[in-house]
Amino acid sequence: MTTDGHSAEKRERTQQAQLQRTHPRTTQRTHPIASRRTLQSKDQKKILQKYSSSYPEIKHKYIRLYAKCKKSKKNTQPGEKPVPVKTHLRNAIVLPEMVGNNVAVYNGKSFNNVEIKFDMIGRYLGEFSLSYKPCRHGKAGVGATKGSAHTSLK
Repeated sequence: MTTDGHSAEKRERTQQAQLQRTHPRTTQRTHPIASRRTLQSKDQKKILQKYSSSYPEIKHKYIRLYAKCKKSKKNTQPGEKPVPVKTHLRNAIVLPEMVGNNVAVYNGKSFNNVEIKFDMIGRYLGEFSLSYKPCRHGKAGVGATKGSAHTSLK
């Protein structure tokens, strides 16, 4: 074969390998929205295991959180919002059964109320409760630049 034939074959093989390769985080998030709603608990367990690869099973603390969410949702009157469930578990994954709940997520200083919506499925609770105050860039303060030395401070 000629060198052109080898390079074409090699190029095809690399393209096929790139198509087969998927990042583990994007595999779950690319589920169509309709299929996310109908996930069975077995499938949810697989998703959780995929995200937390170091833990082979769902830990007790997460199961307790999900149970508290179910209980608060069950004990609400129709047309009312459920009582917020307080948690420090920022790395808990939002499951379809949590949709419609209120969860108070700790950000290191206070609890931020997060209303769980359908689009949040498969993401972490910590993503919706910022632990820092975003920096706001604006004008320079007095004395910050040489030009500000010539202005009056009044």
